[in-house]
Amino acid sequence: MIVLKWLFLTISPCDAAEPWQLGSQDAATPIMQGIIDLHHDIFFFLILILVFVLWILVRALWHFHYKKKCNPAKDCSWNYYRDSSDHLS
Repeated sequence: MIVLKWLFLTISPCDAAEPWQLGSQDAATPIMQGIIDLHHDIFFFLILILVFVLWILVRALWHFHYKKKCNPAKDCSWNYYRDSSDHLS
């Protein structure tokens, strides 16, 4: 019985998940710490890619706004006819 009490007293103050916890609990082993570090590294590059894609999207929406006088259909047809005439010669 004393051994069980000693065992549970050493286990009970260990870190555990909490309700409404954001993120993972503290690592208990070096392998878990490596997994958490890898997660942080991947998440950093994921945020960089997200910012880059959002920048491209906003830039495309800003420069090709429908109220501007640019006519994309005319531009596409110009490229089509120009390319087809290059192939004929």
